[in-house]
Amino acid sequence: MEQCQVDRFIQNFNLNMPRLFEHGNFDTVEFYEETAVLEYHLQKPIPMADFVDELDDQMDLILLYHVVPSHDIKLGHKCCAYTNPVFDQMVKINGQSNDNGEVDIVFVTLYDSLLTLGVELRNELNEMTSRFSVQYARSESDVLRDFIK
Repeated sequence: MEQCQVDRFIQNFNLNMPRLFEHGNFDTVEFYEETAVLEYHLQKPIPMADFVDELDDQMDLILLYHVVPSHDIKLGHKCCAYTNPVFDQMVKINGQSNDNGEVDIVFVTLYDSLLTLGVELRNELNEMTSRFSVQYARSESDVLRDFIK
């Protein structure tokens, strides 16, 4: 993974989703062989429902899942979305709610390989939907179909 890919993400997503990805929210990036993981700390945490809506409103993002550990607590609700493979960037976005039911940290994973992104999405979808109560989950067949076009 190269720095230019990270810079392109920061520039593009800041314009499309400034509430989440404004420059002041960016914290760190860790580079790996085929991925880079960016961490954003939201200056103004947002409710999980608003986070899900924010992701769902983006034309180039596909909601993968929204799961909850228990309907009795606000902590630990998880949501994930990914860029539609027909678009230029290969990105996965994850958020998790804090004690107040708000998302205050967002993790973004950038991928070099469409295959790696597809495999990780499938594995994460299966893990999350088997462990938690599902509010929404894209079917595995629909995820795989996204990568066959």
